[in-house]
Amino acid sequence: MHAERDARERLVLLAGVSLAGTVAVGAWLRLVLAGVPLPLRDFGDLRHLHTHLGYYGALFPLMWAAWSRLGGPSPGPKALGLYALAVAVSAIGFGLSGYGPVAIAGSTAVLVGWLVSAWALQRSGPGGWLRGVPLGVLLGSSMVPWVAMSASGTQAQEVARSFLGMLLLGALVPSALAVIRARVFPAWGWLLAAGAGALSLGAVGGPHQVALAVVGVLLAVSVLTSTATVELKLSWLGVALPLAAAGLGLLPLTKQVAVAGLHFLVLGPLLGSLWPRRLPAILRWVELSLVSLMCLAILLQDLAWHPYLPTLAAVAGCGVALIWLIKVGVTGGERAGLPAAADPTEKPPPKRGF
Repeated sequence: MHAERDARERLVLLAGVSLAGTVAVGAWLRLVLAGVPLPLRDFGDLRHLHTHLGYYGALFPLMWAAWSRLGGPSPGPKALGLYALAVAVSAIGFGLSGYGPVAIAGSTAVLVGWLVSAWALQRSGPGGWLRGVPLGVLLGSSMVPWVAMSASGTQAQEVARSFLGMLLLGALVPSALAVIRARVFPAWGWLLAAGAGALSLGAVGGPHQVALAVVGVLLAVSVLTSTATVELKLSWLGVALPLAAAGLGLLPLTKQVAVAGLHFLVLGPLLGSLWPRRLPAILRWVELSLVSLMCLAILLQDLAWHPYLPTLAAVAGCGVALIWLIKVGVTGGERAGLPAAADPTEKPPPKRGF
């Protein structure tokens, strides 16, 4: 039991360091977009660093920690050390030269880690929401060549949205729903709707966009029966209802709408469910309010432009970044010897790791 808890702490440590870097870069970019004259070598490279560090170093390690808490596999010290090295290499590569050889090499190693983890979870015979996650990771990973071969500019961003959407809806969201013990739906039906929805989020539009409405409805029903706190249920509903609206054509899937939705999903319900330490209730409500304000300001830049919207997004984004730096610091203090909160989802240790 102690070995598994140590493994989870290492995963949370990697996620915490990565989150600190991710939110710091994100706040910097928001301030630049608001017109603050900060030094900036290349906006695109920093945006790639922001996105990839968040997924590689924060979301996937937190997902693995959730698997472990639910009785699934977790990486051993050597495997996690190699993965952390791959994350660092890719982050340096993206930050300095975008999609260059260094970033590609690090990303390839990261991808191997994802596939190994999916295989390990499949071998452990997961149940509930985790049943379809290995295939979700595989489907998302299979889209990497499509991303790599896409042209630059708008097409590349659309393809990337489909790729990220598949990872989110097919793997990360089900893992988070398992943590909060949400009502389970058949894995194959969820994956079919998630896959079609992910495609409609990016470069492949069409009638299957209605799959987003299916995902939204299932998500809402599932979350309402979960053990999540009130503010966490509200944040999940803040994802489910817009997804349903987009699937029914009531909300246009513009670039800013997609960016706002992605940030709200990650910073709100996803990290709120996967992060193992909780702040006091008042700070959780403040965090949800700031995340909502930032994402609303981003979304309105396509629907109803106002010159103060980028500034509002930047101010709220800096507030979100500050709260996450506090969260990371609190977790670091616990590792230094302060008492950690009990984990009600913890189950017996898994039989095998990766």
